[in-house]
Amino acid sequence: MTPGRTRARWTLALLLPLTLTGCAGLAATGTVHAEQPISNAAVPHVDVQPIGPYDGESAEDVVTGFLVAGASLDDDYGVARQFLTSTASAKWQSAEGAVITTSDSDFKVTQQGSGRVRVSAAEQAVLDTTGHITAREPNSRIDASFGVTRVGGQWRISSLPAGFRPWISNVNFSQVYTPQRIYYPSATSRVLVPDVQWYPAAGLATAVARAVLAAPPTWLQGALRTPNQSHIGLAINAVPVDPNTGVASIDLTASAQRADGTVRTALWAAMTASLTGVNSTVMVVPSVTRVELTAGGNRVAAPHLPAQPATAADLGYAVAGSPSAALITRNGSVLSWQGSGPAGPLRDSGESGENTVRLPAISSKYYDLGADTSGDAIAALSIDRASLGVWVKRSFHVVPTFAGNLTRPTFTGSTALVAGISGTPRRGAAPSGGGVWAVDTAAGSRVTARQLSVPWLGRSVVLALKVSAEGARVAMVVRDGQGRTSVQVAGLLRDTRGFPIGIGTPVTMPVALASYADVAWLDDVTLGVLGATTPEKGHTQGADEIALVPLSGQPDMFSAPLGVQSVVSGGSGTDDIYVLDHRGSVWTRQGAGWARIPGADDLAAPGT
Repeated sequence: MTPGRTRARWTLALLLPLTLTGCAGLAATGTVHAEQPISNAAVPHVDVQPIGPYDGESAEDVVTGFLVAGASLDDDYGVARQFLTSTASAKWQSAEGAVITTSDSDFKVTQQGSGRVRVSAAEQAVLDTTGHITAREPNSRIDASFGVTRVGGQWRISSLPAGFRPWISNVNFSQVYTPQRIYYPSATSRVLVPDVQWYPAAGLATAVARAVLAAPPTWLQGALRTPNQSHIGLAINAVPVDPNTGVASIDLTASAQRADGTVRTALWAAMTASLTGVNSTVMVVPSVTRVELTAGGNRVAAPHLPAQPATAADLGYAVAGSPSAALITRNGSVLSWQGSGPAGPLRDSGESGENTVRLPAISSKYYDLGADTSGDAIAALSIDRASLGVWVKRSFHVVPTFAGNLTRPTFTGSTALVAGISGTPRRGAAPSGGGVWAVDTAAGSRVTARQLSVPWLGRSVVLALKVSAEGARVAMVVRDGQGRTSVQVAGLLRDTRGFPIGIGTPVTMPVALASYADVAWLDDVTLGVLGATTPEKGHTQGADEIALVPLSGQPDMFSAPLGVQSVVSGGSGTDDIYVLDHRGSVWTRQGAGWARIPGADDLAAPGT
């Protein structure tokens, strides 16, 4: 590699400020074990300007220059194409997506004969064509072989690997791409559910509008309503934003006017919530204050449509968020309301008027609490995990036995979801398989458990599950027939009355731990996963690590107190984390470590 290309490469890197952290404040509050992660927050856009080829470069330098130039998307990778022969450039269809590497400076470049150059790099993640990031396992590498030839005495790339996607370092990626919440309407309620997708700052409003019209991730299908069910698209592939008013003008195909009124209202709400998230943190993009939907030159009509809707609420929709601002702690048989959030340790909220529902006394025969948002319904497991008790407005009822090895209950509305193993341990009956059950606590003394349809589970068992605050998604720890655990997310399927009836086909989240014990929703798009760093610790000592896992992004890690078994979050962010150990102690993050919460031996986050 020539000195000139080395200097050019490092010049590019130094132009880009190193602003990346995995989650705000993490480095100050815990030990980070992952590689430098991709930022999961929008950062100010920086126009990356790589250098094109110059005379006298070696074949290795030309290939390296091409890969570095992949950080600039301008003119359809115009600078990168300067390193290609005209034939190779014409054949390269630069599809959306990218390979995200840890750095531009650690490429291992070797020449294979006179016509091939091979490059190896540390692969951190992959951006797919739908805007989703999938993290790779630690120490992963990507290898690619490029054909090279001389053109006019200078080396150029004559052939690319099949399906080649541009490579971009994690630092440059976070300067060029920005994460956006794309909202989709729930299939059974007037709630918008977020999905995080990454797009370049250039053309961002257009990309976001296209994403709203596209199908949601496959793991959410069935739980969400999507406009593409009515074959609605963009009439022109551009969404201009007025720099003075902030109004985004979205011209749709004529099918938008023919869609059902509920679909049109949902489309207005989803576009409004998604596009108003395009803001001035991306400095080259004007902030969007509201949207205007047209089709065939006319405004898209919808029932009760305001003249200038600025929020989803103006259209009768709520945006998914945190379930509540309080937790419930237990001390012996006494339950108490406590404040939650990242500001510090739990605080008593009972005297401030924040929570007025009186909580029941809990028998020592029951533990592992769950609660609905109001606190009117409490659920807990018996000591042998074979029975579920519910307290509805302080009246106690036992759910008729339906399974064993039950999981901590999680709530959506007044319904508690519990996983377990069919076939109770009585009379030595053999388990018949794992399952998930829904318990409608509103039934009071007639409360029963109804099994959900989970055909994909097979011989696997759900060890833990948590419903997201809006009730459309479920996060799970699943153990397969070989004893391997994984973290999976799926859509929660409901009937026309809104009652849970099934869990859709899940997707496995990439978390680099040896085993997993529990999971919680830290906010609307981030999971907290409790697990062990080695199989030995998982089997003998319990969990010792927490992973912060964005639905689209790279996980971050920090240490947990050794031997903890459960993780709970009030849902207000990545610092709002509590863990419980087998001794009945509750711990909260404090400074660089953990502090035990006095007078608490169990904890529930109402509404999750």
